[in-house]
Amino acid sequence: GMTGAGVLSGLSALRTGAGVVYLGVPASLSAVYDASLTEAVIIPLEDRGTGVLAPDSAGQIAAGMEGKTVVAAGPGLSGNRDILEAVAGVIRKSTVPLVLDADALNAISREVCVLKELKCEAVLTPHPGEMSRLMGISIPEVQNNRVEAAVEFACRWNIIMVLKGSRTVTALPDGTVYI
Repeated sequence: GMTGAGVLSGLSALRTGAGVVYLGVPASLSAVYDASLTEAVIIPLEDRGTGVLAPDSAGQIAAGMEGKTVVAAGPGLSGNRDILEAVAGVIRKSTVPLVLDADALNAISREVCVLKELKCEAVLTPHPGEMSRLMGISIPEVQNNRVEAAVEFACRWNIIMVLKGSRTVTALPDGTVYI
């Protein structure tokens, strides 16, 4: 039910000049992506016919990341509990810059400590609701302390945090902030 998010991400990458765009998608949905993104290379991943990545798709994802210059994960993945295993695999295996958004953030909010296993630069792009789940605090606490929340998370996990919203806050692991 979230193919639009994946399609829009692929289109965005193509329109911004990313070059060859590869999109790893649940195998049973690959026809939807093929029809919507004729310029992208679609990589069907194990989903056991459910439309949601299976836990054992992690090996396929790792193989698909080889030779790429950046990896993005999240849009359209779903909130299924099995997604955490796929996202954790991406975090553990990626050696190139990694962008985590949407359902990748929701997945790791159940086990944020997986970020300790990063081997590369990572950019997390939550909206306030996703940030509240990542930090285990309320949305008003995030919104009332946007800069502090972004800096705290960026420094703690050694990542680049882009807290979306009115006056987007970008925090670097060294504590530098851009608004």
